[in-house]
Amino acid sequence: RFIDLEYMTMQVGEGAMTFWGAFEDDYLIGVCAFRGLDHISLLFVDGEYQRRGVGTMLVKKAVQDCKALDPSISAITVN
Repeated sequence: RFIDLEYMTMQVGEGAMTFWGAFEDDYLIGVCAFRGLDHISLLFVDGEYQRRGVGTMLVKKAVQDCKALDPSISAITVN
């Protein structure tokens, strides 16, 4: 149920989930999603682009943006 377009669209609309994407030209090569400001709920990188720092860049950007919204964030969790 979690990886469902309608459910995720609802979560984004309610502000419960935020997505970041990495693109090469117009092609989506990676995606990171946070639940709230401190939990990584999704992190995917296209197999062709793995081991190139795409996932690291996505997580760093997401953490930077979340800390800008709430500087008191001291830890990020992931399952």
